[in-house]
Amino acid sequence: MHFRVFYLCVYVRMNNDMPNDLIWSGETSTFIQDLSDSFGTPGSYGWALIYPELSNLSGDYFVFVGQGEGYEVEGLLYSWNLNHLDNIYVVENGIFRQGLGSYLNGDPMTASYIRNYGNEESCYYNDLLSHNIYRNGELINTTTLEEYTDILLEEGEHCYQVSNVYESGESELTAQECIDYQNTPPLEFNLLDPVDNSEVTTLTPLLSWEAAIDTDPFDILKYTLYFDTPEPGIMDIFVDTATSYEIPILLDNTAYYWKVVATDLFGETIENIGGYHSFIINTANDSPANFELVTPTDGSVEITLTPFFYWEPATDLDPNDMVSYNLYIDLDNLFTDTAPISLDTNAFDYSTLNIFLNDNSSYLWTVNASDNHAAITNTDTLQFWTDQYPEPPEPFGRISPSNDTELDLGNVIFTWESTIDVDPLDFVQYTLMYTYNGGDTTIIPELLDTTYAVELDIDRQYYWHVIASDKDALLTFADGSEGMWSFLLGSLNINELLSLTEYALYNAYPNPFNPVTVIKYAVPEASHLSISIYDMIGREIAELYNGSQVPGFHTVIWDASEISSGIYFAKMIAGEYISTQKLMLIK
Repeated sequence: MHFRVFYLCVYVRMNNDMPNDLIWSGETSTFIQDLSDSFGTPGSYGWALIYPELSNLSGDYFVFVGQGEGYEVEGLLYSWNLNHLDNIYVVENGIFRQGLGSYLNGDPMTASYIRNYGNEESCYYNDLLSHNIYRNGELINTTTLEEYTDILLEEGEHCYQVSNVYESGESELTAQECIDYQNTPPLEFNLLDPVDNSEVTTLTPLLSWEAAIDTDPFDILKYTLYFDTPEPGIMDIFVDTATSYEIPILLDNTAYYWKVVATDLFGETIENIGGYHSFIINTANDSPANFELVTPTDGSVEITLTPFFYWEPATDLDPNDMVSYNLYIDLDNLFTDTAPISLDTNAFDYSTLNIFLNDNSSYLWTVNASDNHAAITNTDTLQFWTDQYPEPPEPFGRISPSNDTELDLGNVIFTWESTIDVDPLDFVQYTLMYTYNGGDTTIIPELLDTTYAVELDIDRQYYWHVIASDKDALLTFADGSEGMWSFLLGSLNINELLSLTEYALYNAYPNPFNPVTVIKYAVPEASHLSISIYDMIGREIAELYNGSQVPGFHTVIWDASEISSGIYFAKMIAGEYISTQKLMLIK
Protein backbone atom coordinates (compact mmCIF):
# COMPACT_ATOMS: atom_id res chain seq x y z
CA MET A 1 0.00 0.00 0.00
CA HIS A 2 1.37 3.44 -0.98
CA PHE A 3 0.54 6.82 0.60
CA ARG A 4 1.36 10.43 -0.27
CA VAL A 5 1.29 13.16 2.41
CA PHE A 6 0.13 16.36 0.71
CA TYR A 7 -0.01 20.02 1.72
CA LEU A 8 -3.17 22.04 1.10
CA CYS A 9 -2.01 25.39 -0.20
CA VAL A 10 -5.59 26.75 -0.24
CA TYR A 11 -7.41 29.80 0.97
CA VAL A 12 -10.83 28.60 2.15
CA ARG A 13 -13.67 31.05 2.93
CA MET A 14 -17.16 30.09 4.05
CA ASN A 15 -19.26 32.94 5.50
CA ASN A 16 -15.98 34.63 6.33
CA ASP A 17 -14.95 31.66 8.55
CA MET A 18 -11.51 30.05 8.02
CA PRO A 19 -10.45 26.66 9.47
CA ASN A 20 -7.80 27.12 12.08
CA ASP A 21 -5.38 24.50 10.63
CA LEU A 22 -5.25 26.06 7.17
CA ILE A 23 -3.38 29.35 6.85
CA TRP A 24 -3.07 31.07 3.47
CA SER A 25 0.45 32.14 2.58
CA GLY A 26 -0.38 34.30 -0.41
CA GLU A 27 -0.54 38.10 -0.59
CA THR A 28 -4.15 38.38 -1.67
CA SER A 29 -7.43 36.64 -1.02
CA THR A 30 -10.04 36.85 -3.75
CA PHE A 31 -13.69 35.99 -3.98
CA ILE A 32 -14.87 34.35 -7.11
CA GLN A 33 -16.85 37.40 -8.20
CA ASP A 34 -13.64 39.49 -8.11
CA LEU A 35 -12.02 37.46 -10.90
CA SER A 36 -11.72 39.25 -14.22
CA ASP A 37 -9.99 38.74 -17.53
CA SER A 38 -7.55 41.46 -16.64
CA PHE A 39 -6.42 39.43 -13.61
CA GLY A 40 -4.73 36.97 -16.00
CA THR A 41 -3.05 33.65 -15.13
CA PRO A 42 -2.52 32.91 -11.42
CA GLY A 43 0.78 33.95 -10.06
CA SER A 44 3.40 31.94 -8.24
CA TYR A 45 1.14 31.38 -5.25
CA GLY A 46 -1.32 28.61 -4.66
CA TRP A 47 -4.89 29.83 -4.33
CA ALA A 48 -8.38 28.51 -3.76
CA LEU A 49 -11.92 29.89 -3.84
CA ILE A 50 -15.08 28.93 -2.01
CA TYR A 51 -17.78 27.89 -4.41
CA PRO A 52 -20.66 29.51 -2.49
CA GLU A 53 -23.58 27.76 -4.22
CA LEU A 54 -22.56 24.48 -2.51
CA SER A 55 -21.80 25.98 0.89
CA ASN A 56 -25.05 24.79 2.37
CA LEU A 57 -23.65 21.26 2.83
CA SER A 58 -23.05 21.15 6.55
CA GLY A 59 -19.54 20.36 7.66
CA ASP A 60 -18.16 20.22 4.15
CA TYR A 61 -16.17 22.78 2.26
CA PHE A 62 -16.30 22.74 -1.51
CA VAL A 63 -13.15 24.31 -2.78
CA PHE A 64 -12.06 25.27 -6.30
CA VAL A 65 -8.34 24.62 -6.45
CA GLY A 66 -6.23 26.56 -8.91
CA GLN A 67 -2.49 26.34 -9.25
CA GLY A 68 0.63 28.34 -9.02
CA GLU A 69 3.35 28.48 -11.62
CA GLY A 70 5.06 25.11 -12.13
CA TYR A 71 2.23 23.00 -10.71
CA GLU A 72 -0.13 20.82 -12.70
CA VAL A 73 -3.44 19.18 -11.99
CA GLU A 74 -3.39 15.79 -13.76
CA GLY A 75 -1.06 17.19 -16.41
CA LEU A 76 -3.36 20.11 -17.52
CA LEU A 77 -3.17 23.87 -17.01
CA TYR A 78 -6.70 24.90 -16.07
CA SER A 79 -8.17 28.29 -16.95
CA TRP A 80 -10.62 30.23 -14.82
CA ASN A 81 -13.49 28.29 -16.36
CA LEU A 82 -15.42 26.78 -13.44
CA ASN A 83 -17.39 24.35 -15.59
CA HIS A 84 -14.90 21.55 -14.96
CA LEU A 85 -16.17 19.50 -12.05
CA ASP A 86 -12.74 17.87 -11.65
CA ASN A 87 -11.43 21.31 -10.55
CA ILE A 88 -13.80 21.25 -7.58
CA TYR A 89 -12.72 19.14 -4.65
CA VAL A 90 -14.34 18.17 -1.39
CA VAL A 91 -12.83 18.94 1.97
CA GLU A 92 -14.44 16.80 4.66
CA ASN A 93 -13.63 17.90 8.15
CA GLY A 94 -10.48 19.58 6.90
CA ILE A 95 -9.29 16.51 4.91
CA PHE A 96 -8.81 16.95 1.19
CA ARG A 97 -10.78 14.11 -0.42
CA GLN A 98 -11.85 13.85 -4.03
CA GLY A 99 -13.25 15.48 -7.12
CA LEU A 100 -16.76 16.84 -6.86
CA GLY A 101 -17.99 14.77 -9.80
CA SER A 102 -17.05 11.50 -8.10
CA TYR A 103 -18.24 12.77 -4.73
CA LEU A 104 -21.71 13.59 -6.01
CA ASN A 105 -21.95 10.25 -7.82
CA GLY A 106 -21.21 8.33 -4.64
CA ASP A 107 -18.00 6.78 -5.98
CA PRO A 108 -15.64 5.42 -3.29
CA MET A 109 -12.41 7.15 -2.47
CA THR A 110 -9.40 5.85 -4.42
CA ALA A 111 -5.73 6.71 -4.40
CA SER A 112 -5.96 8.21 -7.88
CA TYR A 113 -7.73 11.27 -6.46
CA ILE A 114 -4.90 12.12 -4.12
CA ARG A 115 -2.63 14.79 -5.55
CA ASN A 116 0.20 16.88 -4.17
CA TYR A 117 -0.73 20.48 -4.70
CA GLY A 118 2.20 22.55 -3.56
CA ASN A 119 5.03 21.99 -1.20
CA GLU A 120 5.83 22.57 2.40
CA GLU A 121 7.11 26.10 1.79
CA SER A 122 3.79 27.12 0.24
CA CYS A 123 1.82 26.69 3.46
CA TYR A 124 2.25 27.15 7.16
CA TYR A 125 1.24 24.20 9.36
CA ASN A 126 0.94 24.92 13.06
CA ASP A 127 4.03 23.17 14.68
CA LEU A 128 3.75 20.05 12.41
CA LEU A 129 6.36 17.44 13.40
CA SER A 130 5.56 14.14 11.57
CA HIS A 131 2.88 11.81 10.33
CA ASN A 132 1.70 8.57 11.95
CA ILE A 133 0.64 5.66 9.72
CA TYR A 134 -1.84 3.12 11.15
CA ARG A 135 -2.75 -0.31 9.75
CA ASN A 136 -5.79 -2.03 11.20
CA GLY A 137 -5.64 0.37 14.18
CA GLU A 138 -1.98 -0.36 14.92
CA LEU A 139 0.73 2.24 14.47
CA ILE A 140 3.16 0.82 11.92
CA ASN A 141 5.32 3.83 11.04
CA THR A 142 6.09 7.46 11.91
CA THR A 143 7.60 9.51 9.12
CA THR A 144 8.44 13.08 8.19
CA LEU A 145 8.39 12.13 4.54
CA GLU A 146 5.51 12.90 2.25
CA GLU A 147 4.92 9.23 1.32
CA TYR A 148 5.17 5.75 2.79
CA THR A 149 5.13 2.28 1.25
CA ASP A 150 3.77 -0.62 3.29
CA ILE A 151 4.92 -4.10 2.20
CA LEU A 152 2.17 -6.61 2.92
CA LEU A 153 3.16 -10.09 4.00
CA GLU A 154 -0.31 -11.43 4.75
CA GLU A 155 -3.37 -11.77 2.56
CA GLY A 156 -6.74 -10.33 3.67
CA GLU A 157 -8.29 -6.93 4.39
CA HIS A 158 -5.98 -4.12 5.53
CA CYS A 159 -7.30 -0.68 6.64
CA TYR A 160 -5.12 2.44 6.89
CA GLN A 161 -5.38 5.81 8.67
CA VAL A 162 -3.03 8.80 8.92
CA SER A 163 -2.64 11.51 11.54
CA ASN A 164 -0.49 14.62 11.87
CA VAL A 165 1.75 15.01 14.91
CA TYR A 166 2.20 18.59 16.16
CA GLU A 167 4.11 19.98 19.07
CA SER A 168 0.74 20.43 20.72
CA GLY A 169 -0.34 16.81 20.04
CA GLU A 170 -1.71 14.39 17.43
CA SER A 171 -4.55 15.30 15.12
CA GLU A 172 -7.58 13.16 14.56
CA LEU A 173 -7.15 10.13 12.32
CA THR A 174 -8.25 10.29 8.75
CA ALA A 175 -11.11 8.13 7.62
CA GLN A 176 -10.14 4.48 7.03
CA GLU A 177 -9.10 3.39 3.58
CA CYS A 178 -9.21 -0.43 3.23
CA ILE A 179 -7.99 -2.91 0.67
CA ASP A 180 -8.63 -6.66 0.43
CA TYR A 181 -5.20 -7.95 -0.51
CA GLN A 182 -4.94 -11.34 -2.24
CA ASN A 183 -1.47 -12.40 -3.39
CA THR A 184 -1.03 -13.59 -6.96
CA PRO A 185 1.92 -15.77 -8.04
CA PRO A 186 4.57 -14.43 -10.39
CA LEU A 187 4.03 -14.77 -14.14
CA GLU A 188 6.02 -17.16 -16.32
CA PHE A 189 9.26 -15.88 -17.81
CA ASN A 190 11.86 -16.97 -20.36
CA LEU A 191 15.48 -18.05 -20.11
CA LEU A 192 17.59 -15.84 -22.36
CA ASP A 193 21.11 -17.16 -22.70
CA PRO A 194 22.47 -19.73 -23.50
CA VAL A 195 19.72 -20.57 -25.98
CA ASP A 196 18.25 -24.05 -25.54
CA ASN A 197 20.31 -26.84 -27.18
CA SER A 198 23.05 -24.39 -28.17
CA GLU A 199 26.83 -24.76 -28.07
CA VAL A 200 28.87 -22.51 -25.78
CA THR A 201 32.54 -21.83 -26.46
CA THR A 202 33.57 -20.74 -22.96
CA LEU A 203 34.09 -22.77 -19.79
CA THR A 204 32.55 -19.97 -17.67
CA PRO A 205 29.21 -19.12 -19.34
CA LEU A 206 26.98 -16.30 -18.11
CA LEU A 207 23.42 -17.56 -17.64
CA SER A 208 20.67 -14.93 -17.93
CA TRP A 209 16.90 -14.82 -17.85
CA GLU A 210 14.00 -12.36 -18.02
CA ALA A 211 12.86 -10.61 -14.88
CA ALA A 212 9.62 -12.28 -13.86
CA ILE A 213 6.55 -10.04 -13.46
CA ASP A 214 4.45 -9.99 -10.29
CA THR A 215 1.18 -8.04 -10.50
CA ASP A 216 1.05 -7.53 -6.73
CA PRO A 217 2.10 -3.96 -5.88
CA PHE A 218 5.49 -3.76 -4.26
CA ASP A 219 6.02 -7.54 -4.24
CA ILE A 220 9.65 -8.61 -4.53
CA LEU A 221 10.86 -11.59 -6.57
CA LYS A 222 13.96 -13.61 -5.86
CA TYR A 223 15.48 -16.38 -7.99
CA THR A 224 16.99 -19.82 -7.54
CA LEU A 225 19.08 -21.33 -10.36
CA TYR A 226 18.97 -25.11 -10.69
CA PHE A 227 22.03 -26.43 -12.52
CA ASP A 228 22.38 -30.09 -13.51
CA THR A 229 26.06 -31.01 -13.79
CA PRO A 230 27.77 -34.34 -14.47
CA GLU A 231 29.29 -34.28 -11.00
CA PRO A 232 27.90 -34.19 -8.36
CA GLY A 233 24.38 -33.83 -9.79
CA ILE A 234 21.72 -31.16 -9.41
CA MET A 235 23.04 -27.96 -7.82
CA ASP A 236 20.74 -25.13 -6.69
CA ILE A 237 22.13 -21.60 -6.47
CA PHE A 238 20.25 -18.76 -4.76
CA VAL A 239 20.97 -15.57 -6.70
CA ASP A 240 18.60 -13.21 -4.83
CA THR A 241 17.05 -10.61 -7.17
CA ALA A 242 19.73 -10.93 -9.89
CA THR A 243 18.69 -12.10 -13.35
CA SER A 244 22.06 -13.54 -14.37
CA TYR A 245 24.76 -15.78 -12.93
CA GLU A 246 28.23 -16.70 -14.15
CA ILE A 247 28.93 -20.41 -13.70
CA PRO A 248 32.45 -21.36 -12.51
CA ILE A 249 34.73 -23.41 -14.76
CA LEU A 250 32.85 -26.28 -16.46
CA LEU A 251 34.00 -29.35 -18.37
CA ASP A 252 34.60 -29.18 -22.10
CA ASN A 253 32.53 -31.37 -24.46
CA THR A 254 29.82 -31.76 -21.84
CA ALA A 255 26.07 -31.16 -21.85
CA TYR A 256 24.50 -29.18 -19.00
CA TYR A 257 20.87 -28.54 -18.00
CA TRP A 258 19.44 -25.53 -16.14
CA LYS A 259 16.25 -23.81 -15.08
CA VAL A 260 15.29 -20.85 -12.86
CA VAL A 261 12.53 -20.60 -10.26
CA ALA A 262 11.15 -17.19 -9.13
CA THR A 263 9.70 -16.86 -5.60
CA ASP A 264 7.69 -13.88 -4.23
CA LEU A 265 7.43 -12.66 -0.66
CA PHE A 266 4.50 -14.99 0.03
CA GLY A 267 6.47 -18.07 -1.11
CA GLU A 268 4.56 -18.40 -4.38
CA THR A 269 6.86 -19.86 -7.07
CA ILE A 270 6.97 -20.15 -10.85
CA GLU A 271 9.68 -21.69 -13.03
CA ASN A 272 10.77 -20.48 -16.42
CA ILE A 273 8.80 -21.38 -19.53
CA GLY A 274 9.79 -24.81 -20.84
CA GLY A 275 11.46 -26.02 -17.66
CA TYR A 276 14.99 -27.34 -18.07
CA HIS A 277 17.01 -25.97 -20.99
CA SER A 278 20.32 -27.43 -22.11
CA PHE A 279 23.57 -26.23 -23.59
CA ILE A 280 26.84 -27.90 -24.53
CA ILE A 281 30.36 -26.73 -23.76
CA ASN A 282 32.56 -27.00 -26.85
CA THR A 283 35.54 -24.67 -26.69
CA ALA A 284 37.31 -26.08 -29.80
CA ASN A 285 36.83 -28.80 -32.38
CA ASP A 286 38.33 -32.22 -31.64
CA SER A 287 39.23 -34.82 -34.24
CA PRO A 288 37.49 -38.20 -34.07
CA ALA A 289 39.13 -40.53 -31.56
CA ASN A 290 41.49 -43.30 -32.70
CA PHE A 291 39.76 -46.52 -33.76
CA GLU A 292 40.78 -49.96 -35.05
CA LEU A 293 40.05 -52.10 -38.09
CA VAL A 294 38.34 -55.38 -37.17
CA THR A 295 37.81 -57.55 -40.25
CA PRO A 296 39.35 -58.69 -42.55
CA THR A 297 42.13 -59.17 -40.02
CA ASP A 298 45.73 -58.49 -40.92
CA GLY A 299 47.22 -61.43 -42.85
CA SER A 300 43.90 -63.25 -43.23
CA VAL A 301 42.76 -65.23 -46.27
CA GLU A 302 39.22 -64.42 -47.41
CA ILE A 303 37.43 -67.26 -49.18
CA THR A 304 35.07 -64.83 -50.92
CA LEU A 305 35.68 -62.19 -53.55
CA THR A 306 33.12 -59.90 -51.91
CA PRO A 307 34.31 -59.71 -48.29
CA PHE A 308 32.56 -57.91 -45.45
CA PHE A 309 34.51 -54.99 -43.95
CA TYR A 310 34.01 -53.88 -40.35
CA TRP A 311 35.81 -51.46 -38.02
CA GLU A 312 35.27 -49.93 -34.62
CA PRO A 313 32.97 -46.90 -34.60
CA ALA A 314 34.96 -43.69 -34.20
CA THR A 315 33.76 -41.40 -31.43
CA ASP A 316 33.99 -37.63 -31.45
CA LEU A 317 34.20 -35.74 -28.16
CA ASP A 318 32.50 -32.72 -29.69
CA PRO A 319 28.79 -32.88 -28.87
CA ASN A 320 26.52 -32.87 -31.93
CA ASP A 321 29.47 -33.72 -34.18
CA MET A 322 28.76 -36.43 -36.76
CA VAL A 323 31.40 -38.90 -37.94
CA SER A 324 31.61 -40.25 -41.51
CA TYR A 325 34.08 -42.68 -43.05
CA ASN A 326 36.13 -43.28 -46.22
CA LEU A 327 37.03 -46.92 -46.92
CA TYR A 328 40.09 -47.55 -49.13
CA ILE A 329 40.79 -50.98 -50.75
CA ASP A 330 43.65 -51.43 -53.18
CA LEU A 331 46.39 -53.77 -54.40
CA ASP A 332 49.09 -51.44 -53.06
CA ASN A 333 49.43 -49.19 -50.05
CA LEU A 334 49.29 -45.96 -52.05
CA PHE A 335 45.55 -46.42 -52.70
CA THR A 336 45.83 -44.54 -55.98
CA ASP A 337 44.02 -47.02 -58.23
CA THR A 338 40.59 -46.93 -56.59
CA ALA A 339 38.33 -44.20 -55.28
CA PRO A 340 37.35 -44.31 -51.60
CA ILE A 341 33.95 -45.64 -50.58
CA SER A 342 32.16 -42.96 -48.50
CA LEU A 343 30.02 -44.27 -45.64
CA ASP A 344 28.03 -43.11 -42.63
CA THR A 345 28.37 -46.46 -40.83
CA ASN A 346 31.33 -48.51 -39.61
CA ALA A 347 30.68 -51.51 -41.88
CA PHE A 348 30.52 -52.30 -45.60
CA ASP A 349 29.43 -55.35 -47.58
CA TYR A 350 31.49 -55.45 -50.80
CA SER A 351 28.80 -57.50 -52.56
CA THR A 352 26.59 -54.39 -52.72
CA LEU A 353 28.90 -53.06 -55.45
CA ASN A 354 28.03 -56.01 -57.75
CA ILE A 355 31.71 -56.38 -58.61
CA PHE A 356 34.38 -58.79 -57.38
CA LEU A 357 37.91 -58.59 -56.09
CA ASN A 358 40.59 -60.55 -57.89
CA ASP A 359 41.03 -64.14 -56.77
CA ASN A 360 44.37 -65.25 -55.30
CA SER A 361 45.41 -61.64 -54.75
CA SER A 362 46.88 -59.54 -51.97
CA TYR A 363 44.89 -56.46 -50.92
CA LEU A 364 45.44 -53.65 -48.44
CA TRP A 365 42.71 -51.65 -46.74
CA THR A 366 42.38 -48.68 -44.43
CA VAL A 367 39.68 -46.28 -43.20
CA ASN A 368 39.66 -42.62 -42.22
CA ALA A 369 37.04 -40.92 -40.08
CA SER A 370 36.11 -37.25 -40.49
CA ASP A 371 33.81 -34.95 -38.51
CA ASN A 372 31.61 -31.97 -39.45
CA HIS A 373 34.67 -29.71 -39.47
CA ALA A 374 36.72 -31.98 -41.79
CA ALA A 375 39.06 -33.10 -39.01
CA ILE A 376 40.41 -36.55 -39.99
CA THR A 377 41.67 -39.59 -38.06
CA ASN A 378 43.30 -42.50 -39.97
CA THR A 379 43.57 -46.16 -39.02
CA ASP A 380 46.51 -48.46 -39.66
CA THR A 381 46.66 -50.32 -42.99
CA LEU A 382 45.92 -54.07 -42.95
CA GLN A 383 46.62 -56.75 -45.57
CA PHE A 384 44.45 -59.70 -46.62
CA TRP A 385 44.36 -62.23 -49.47
CA THR A 386 41.50 -63.55 -51.56
CA ASP A 387 41.18 -67.30 -52.16
CA GLN A 388 37.70 -68.22 -53.27
CA TYR A 389 38.52 -71.88 -54.03
CA PRO A 390 41.56 -73.94 -52.90
CA GLU A 391 43.64 -74.94 -55.91
CA PRO A 392 46.30 -77.69 -56.25
CA PRO A 393 49.91 -76.91 -57.13
CA GLU A 394 50.61 -75.90 -60.70
CA PRO A 395 51.65 -78.68 -63.21
CA PHE A 396 55.34 -79.72 -63.24
CA GLY A 397 57.48 -82.51 -64.71
CA ARG A 398 60.11 -85.08 -63.83
CA ILE A 399 63.64 -84.50 -65.16
CA SER A 400 65.87 -87.45 -64.31
CA PRO A 401 66.30 -90.36 -64.40
CA SER A 402 64.31 -90.11 -67.59
CA ASN A 403 61.82 -92.82 -68.49
CA ASP A 404 63.22 -96.13 -69.79
CA THR A 405 66.82 -95.01 -69.35
CA GLU A 406 69.80 -97.16 -68.24
CA LEU A 407 72.25 -96.12 -65.51
CA ASP A 408 75.59 -97.69 -64.60
CA LEU A 409 76.18 -96.30 -61.12
CA GLY A 410 74.19 -97.01 -57.99
CA ASN A 411 74.26 -93.36 -56.85
CA VAL A 412 71.00 -92.03 -58.29
CA ILE A 413 69.89 -88.38 -58.15
CA PHE A 414 66.16 -87.88 -58.63
CA THR A 415 65.39 -84.43 -60.11
CA TRP A 416 62.11 -82.68 -60.96
CA GLU A 417 60.81 -79.23 -61.81
CA SER A 418 59.78 -76.76 -59.14
CA THR A 419 56.13 -75.71 -58.94
CA ILE A 420 54.02 -73.17 -57.09
CA ASP A 421 50.54 -72.93 -55.57
CA VAL A 422 48.60 -69.81 -56.51
CA ASP A 423 46.53 -69.92 -53.33
CA PRO A 424 47.64 -67.10 -50.98
CA LEU A 425 49.91 -68.17 -48.16
CA ASP A 426 49.92 -71.75 -49.50
CA PHE A 427 53.09 -73.79 -49.81
CA VAL A 428 54.24 -76.77 -51.88
CA GLN A 429 56.03 -79.89 -50.71
CA TYR A 430 56.96 -83.01 -52.63
CA THR A 431 56.65 -86.74 -52.08
CA LEU A 432 59.15 -88.99 -53.88
CA MET A 433 58.26 -92.67 -54.41
CA TYR A 434 60.46 -95.38 -55.90
CA THR A 435 60.49 -99.18 -55.99
CA TYR A 436 62.01 -102.11 -57.90
CA ASN A 437 60.83 -105.47 -59.18
CA GLY A 438 59.66 -107.59 -56.30
CA GLY A 439 60.67 -105.03 -53.68
CA ASP A 440 58.78 -102.67 -51.38
CA THR A 441 57.98 -99.08 -52.29
CA THR A 442 60.09 -96.38 -50.65
CA ILE A 443 58.27 -93.07 -49.92
CA ILE A 444 60.17 -89.88 -49.05
CA PRO A 445 57.53 -87.28 -47.94
CA GLU A 446 57.60 -83.54 -47.24
CA LEU A 447 60.51 -82.66 -49.49
CA LEU A 448 60.99 -78.96 -50.11
CA ASP A 449 63.86 -79.29 -52.55
CA THR A 450 63.50 -80.60 -56.12
CA THR A 451 66.40 -83.10 -55.94
CA TYR A 452 66.99 -86.21 -53.87
CA ALA A 453 70.13 -88.40 -53.94
CA VAL A 454 70.15 -92.05 -52.85
CA GLU A 455 72.47 -95.13 -53.26
CA LEU A 456 70.51 -97.99 -54.87
CA ASP A 457 71.35 -101.63 -55.50
CA ILE A 458 72.40 -102.34 -59.08
CA ASP A 459 71.12 -104.94 -61.54
CA ARG A 460 67.52 -104.04 -60.93
CA GLN A 461 64.75 -102.21 -62.68
CA TYR A 462 63.41 -99.26 -60.71
CA TYR A 463 60.18 -97.22 -60.94
CA TRP A 464 59.72 -93.68 -59.59
CA HIS A 465 57.25 -90.80 -59.32
CA VAL A 466 56.93 -87.37 -57.64
CA ILE A 467 53.73 -85.82 -56.27
CA ALA A 468 53.38 -82.13 -55.27
CA SER A 469 50.92 -81.29 -52.47
CA ASP A 470 49.76 -78.08 -50.71
CA LYS A 471 48.46 -77.33 -47.22
CA ASP A 472 44.93 -78.23 -48.35
CA ALA A 473 46.22 -81.75 -49.22
CA LEU A 474 45.49 -81.13 -52.90
CA LEU A 475 47.80 -83.18 -55.17
CA THR A 476 49.45 -82.65 -58.52
CA PHE A 477 51.23 -85.65 -60.14
CA ALA A 478 54.36 -84.91 -62.07
CA ASP A 479 53.80 -84.85 -65.82
CA GLY A 480 50.03 -84.83 -65.19
CA SER A 481 50.02 -88.66 -64.97
CA GLU A 482 49.90 -91.27 -62.27
CA GLY A 483 52.20 -93.54 -64.31
CA MET A 484 55.63 -94.45 -62.95
CA TRP A 485 58.84 -93.78 -64.86
CA SER A 486 61.32 -96.72 -65.01
CA PHE A 487 65.06 -97.05 -65.36
CA LEU A 488 67.59 -99.92 -65.38
CA LEU A 489 70.45 -99.79 -62.94
CA GLY A 490 73.58 -101.94 -63.64
CA SER A 491 74.36 -104.64 -66.30
CA LEU A 492 71.00 -106.49 -66.19
CA ASN A 493 69.52 -106.66 -69.71
CA ILE A 494 65.90 -106.16 -70.59
CA ASN A 495 65.35 -109.80 -71.67
CA GLU A 496 66.24 -111.05 -68.19
CA LEU A 497 63.70 -108.67 -66.70
CA LEU A 498 61.00 -109.98 -68.98
CA SER A 499 61.39 -113.68 -67.93
CA LEU A 500 58.21 -113.57 -65.85
CA THR A 501 56.06 -116.71 -65.85
CA GLU A 502 52.83 -115.56 -64.09
CA TYR A 503 50.63 -112.57 -63.24
CA ALA A 504 51.01 -111.11 -59.75
CA LEU A 505 49.31 -108.38 -57.66
CA TYR A 506 51.70 -107.29 -54.92
CA ASN A 507 50.84 -105.70 -51.57
CA ALA A 508 50.13 -101.97 -51.84
CA TYR A 509 52.43 -99.63 -49.93
CA PRO A 510 51.75 -97.94 -47.66
CA ASN A 511 48.73 -99.77 -46.25
CA PRO A 512 46.98 -98.38 -44.22
CA PHE A 513 47.51 -95.10 -46.09
CA ASN A 514 46.38 -91.47 -46.37
CA PRO A 515 45.68 -90.42 -49.06
CA VAL A 516 48.03 -92.06 -51.60
CA THR A 517 49.18 -95.66 -51.96
CA VAL A 518 51.24 -97.44 -54.67
CA ILE A 519 50.03 -100.74 -56.12
CA LYS A 520 52.62 -102.98 -57.89
CA TYR A 521 51.78 -105.81 -60.26
CA ALA A 522 53.59 -108.21 -62.70
CA VAL A 523 52.60 -109.08 -66.30
CA PRO A 524 54.31 -112.14 -67.90
CA GLU A 525 53.10 -111.46 -71.41
CA ALA A 526 51.51 -108.70 -73.43
CA SER A 527 47.87 -108.67 -72.45
CA HIS A 528 44.81 -106.55 -71.65
CA LEU A 529 44.17 -105.95 -67.94
CA SER A 530 42.27 -103.71 -65.52
CA ILE A 531 42.81 -102.63 -61.93
CA SER A 532 39.85 -101.11 -60.01
CA ILE A 533 38.91 -100.13 -56.43
CA TYR A 534 35.71 -101.35 -54.77
CA ASP A 535 34.00 -100.50 -51.46
CA MET A 536 32.63 -102.92 -48.88
CA ILE A 537 29.34 -103.45 -50.73
CA GLY A 538 30.96 -104.08 -54.10
CA ARG A 539 30.55 -100.67 -55.74
CA GLU A 540 33.35 -99.59 -58.03
CA ILE A 541 34.94 -96.50 -56.54
CA ALA A 542 37.79 -95.88 -58.97
CA GLU A 543 39.33 -97.44 -62.08
CA LEU A 544 43.11 -97.17 -61.83
CA TYR A 545 44.05 -98.88 -65.13
CA ASN A 546 42.21 -100.45 -68.06
CA GLY A 547 44.17 -101.25 -71.21
CA SER A 548 47.01 -103.20 -72.83
CA GLN A 549 50.15 -103.80 -70.85
CA VAL A 550 53.63 -105.07 -71.92
CA PRO A 551 55.41 -107.80 -69.95
CA GLY A 552 57.21 -106.63 -66.84
CA PHE A 553 56.72 -105.12 -63.40
CA HIS A 554 54.40 -102.15 -63.22
CA THR A 555 52.93 -99.78 -60.60
CA VAL A 556 49.79 -97.72 -60.34
CA ILE A 557 48.98 -95.01 -57.77
CA TRP A 558 45.60 -94.54 -56.07
CA ASP A 559 44.93 -90.96 -54.90
CA ALA A 560 42.08 -91.24 -52.39
CA SER A 561 41.97 -87.54 -51.48
CA GLU A 562 38.25 -87.29 -52.23
CA ILE A 563 37.35 -90.63 -50.61
CA SER A 564 36.24 -91.06 -47.01
CA SER A 565 38.00 -93.36 -44.58
CA GLY A 566 37.17 -97.06 -44.71
CA ILE A 567 37.99 -100.55 -46.02
CA TYR A 568 38.43 -100.89 -49.79
CA PHE A 569 39.56 -103.59 -52.21
CA ALA A 570 41.95 -103.41 -55.18
CA LYS A 571 40.99 -105.96 -57.90
CA MET A 572 43.21 -106.95 -60.88
CA ILE A 573 41.74 -108.82 -63.89
CA ALA A 574 43.97 -110.09 -66.78
CA GLY A 575 42.28 -112.71 -68.93
CA GLU A 576 41.49 -115.55 -66.55
CA TYR A 577 43.70 -114.09 -63.78
CA ILE A 578 41.80 -112.38 -60.96
CA SER A 579 43.43 -111.17 -57.73
CA THR A 580 42.12 -108.96 -54.88
CA GLN A 581 43.79 -107.30 -51.89
CA LYS A 582 42.36 -105.25 -48.95
CA LEU A 583 43.28 -101.60 -48.50
CA MET A 584 42.65 -99.43 -45.42
CA LEU A 585 42.23 -95.68 -45.86
CA ILE A 586 42.62 -93.73 -42.60
CA LYS A 587 42.20 -89.95 -42.53
